Amino acid sequence: MAKPIVHYVPNKYQSINLGLPAYVFPIDHPGDLVSNEKIIRTSRVIKYDKHTGEFETMNSVYKPVGAE
Repeated sequence: MAKPIVHYVPNKYQSINLGLPAYVFPIDHPGDLVSNEKIIRTSRVIKYDKHTGEFETMNSVYKPVGAE
């Protein structure tokens, strides 16, 4: 089963690091417990492409707004 894709608003101050949770402002997270109206803490980051800003966590794939 494919992981859901979540778009987020990139922020020049955020830090995304392998093995740690990331803090991002999601746009369209499908989870019932996520409001999409504030910064969230993701599960542990398992892949990260610093050139595109795309990263994958234990549960989802995150793409910065405007990246497709």
